[in-house]
Parts: sequence; C-alpha cells; structure tokens
Amino acid sequence: MTTAHLAKTYGTRNKGTGIPSRALNPGLIQYTEVEISSAEVLAAFATPVEVIPAPGDGRVLEFISAVMILDHGGTDYANARTCHFEYYGGGTTVSDTVAAATFINQADDCIVVCQALSAEAELSANTAICWALDTGEVITGNSPLRMKVSFRVYEAEL
Repeated sequence: MTTAHLAKTYGTRNKGTGIPSRALNPGLIQYTEVEISSAEVLAAFATPVEVIPAPGDGRVLEFISAVMILDHGGTDYANARTCHFEYYGGGTTVSDTVAAATFINQADDCIVVCQALSAEAELSANTAICWALDTGEVITGNSPLRMKVSFRVYEAEL
C-alpha cells in the first residue's frame, strides 16, 4: 500500500510518526525482541518465560519463528534440556523443539532459528506465548538469551 493510498483510506499520517495502528492489517507479520536473564533460564521449566503477551479478547497469536541468541557468559549451562515455544500455562506447543546440543548446551555464543510447529496446532484465544524447557531445569550457567520472535495476531471471531 502506498502512503497516498493509506492517507486516502485511513486519514493522514500523524506528523511523520508512522502508520496509525488502525491502518495495519491484523494478519501482518509482527516482531518483538525479548531478553531472558540467566536466572530466568535456570527457572524456565517451572516458570516459562513470556515472549509475546496475550493479544486481548477475541484474538489469537500465531507463532511464526524465533531467532534465539545465546550470549555466552563464561559458565556453561549444565543438565541442558531441549526447548520450545508454547501457549502460556502449559498449553499447546507452537514450535518445533530445539535440541540442547544446538542451543542451551553451547560453550560459546550461538544463534539458532526455531520454526513454527511442523504439524497442526490448536490456537488458544487471548493467551500469551512463552519460551519453555521440555523436561526439567538446567543447572549452573550464566548466559543471557535474546529472542527475536515473529508472529501474527488474528481476530478469532468466536
């Protein structure tokens, strides 16, 4: 859509501050960046880390992918586990699983991509998406993580 088309359809832009929210297509791919502390990593099995907040009544989130960055802090994580993204509260898994040897268990900085689940997944209305460990807490380790997550928000119309 051109700027002229947006202005005609949705009104003029707000003094160069960008496209107004009402002009955005709700199915547009959106991005967020989240930092996860080493303390949050150590507790992520019992307390998954929210990466995309709940979208509000009548809306659902579609997880697309995440670029996960391990900024190695000097002490490796021990008892490493696989990880994934899921709806908050132990809900449906929405991503493929990332092996510990590929990400959490690295002895240096690394960047890994995590894709949407390669099978069907039931979406949950007005539910946050979080990053979680699969089978138990990791121990020791001091590496913070950064997640660059892409997603869509849809009107559920339920």
